[in-house]
Amino acid sequence: MSYAVEVVAQRLAFPEGPVAEPDGSIVLVEVAGGTLARIDPGSGRRTVIADIGGGPNGCHPVAGGGFVVAQNGGFDFGGRVEWFPPHQPVPPGLVLVAADGSYRYLWIDGAIAPNDVAVDAGGVLWLTDPGPAPPEPGRMIGSVLRFDGEQARAMAEGLAFCNGIEALPDGDLAFVEGPGVMRISQDGEVDWVVREAGPAGADGLAVDADGNLYVAACRDHVIRVFDPTGTQLEVIDLPGEGFATNCCFGGADNRTLFVTDGIPGALLAVDGMPVPGLPIKPATAAGLGT
Repeated sequence: MSYAVEVVAQRLAFPEGPVAEPDGSIVLVEVAGGTLARIDPGSGRRTVIADIGGGPNGCHPVAGGGFVVAQNGGFDFGGRVEWFPPHQPVPPGLVLVAADGSYRYLWIDGAIAPNDVAVDAGGVLWLTDPGPAPPEPGRMIGSVLRFDGEQARAMAEGLAFCNGIEALPDGDLAFVEGPGVMRISQDGEVDWVVREAGPAGADGLAVDADGNLYVAACRDHVIRVFDPTGTQLEVIDLPGEGFATNCCFGGADNRTLFVTDGIPGALLAVDGMPVPGLPIKPATAAGLGT
């Protein structure tokens, strides 16, 4: 199927972790810019919510306002794109950003380089911590953790490079692991959904109401769509040459797929998805009040 793809915003500093807000805006992080920002899809206008430095890698809304951000600590892009600012390293961990832009760390001890965050059906936060990028061959230090508002408990360990994570309709969660996607239960049982979702690399993902997975195949610059059994349904081509990092559902009918393009740094909108996105829940666990 062919889709209309629109460039919503440009000159973003390696955008990642998009999430659609009730007002129609898209909130995302800029890994190279150290910022949490809001994009107006109508005008493309970018508004900085908070400048937290380092490498914010994923975000999720919190009940009552604000966002939890997975802070990887930052890494040096080495001037790969002219508008990327200088490296600003900070401690890795989970950061709570209030609606007014103020922020504080929720969790630091034990964090290596948190990557992405999601919320389960009970409002509890989960995150991936793969370690620094790029991964070294044979390094198995990644983990998926559950954060109850006070402590982060490893639910799966010894992973090669766990990346994007999202809730599934049945209460489990799906996360990118290396080039594939795995499923993890509330008890920490893991199994493969698809072992090669992005042969040249996979990054983030979104989930629709039927449990289908929309995986950002970063170096291939496409979105690959898989059903819950891991059968590929289609490939959504993205314009130009880029690096697709993540995606989310939004728009008036929740059938627009918003895609972050890390390099050169853009937000794309793919209209007319056949199934609406699975509504995301804000984080409500104790200790997350802003």
